[in-house]
Amino acid sequence: MGPRTDFTIDKVSWHTAVKGNPETPDEVRMRFKIIVDFLQTNQLATRTLLRTDEQPTEEFAIKASDLTPEGLAVMKKGYDKWLKKVANRRKDLTDVSILESALREIRGK
Repeated sequence: MGPRTDFTIDKVSWHTAVKGNPETPDEVRMRFKIIVDFLQTNQLATRTLLRTDEQPTEEFAIKASDLTPEGLAVMKKGYDKWLKKVANRRKDLTDVSILESALREIRGK
């Protein structure tokens, strides 16, 4: 695979700085913690993004270079859908079934 341009997929401050965002800053940080846990648990990250006891800061971001090719494919396939479900519709943040489904599809299971 040739060199790919790195880009930021999502960043905490992109959400916490939004006026009128229905999510509180704590909910935003919790959501990032959940997605990072999902990525790390499923070996979709190229490095440790957050330690178990670590909370994301305002500057915390998930970049394309942080993810394996499989991880990037899962994010492209399921992240926006998951985000809409949990952030906009106030659903259970820990429900990662959309991401699990995207992962199964990508892994061909």
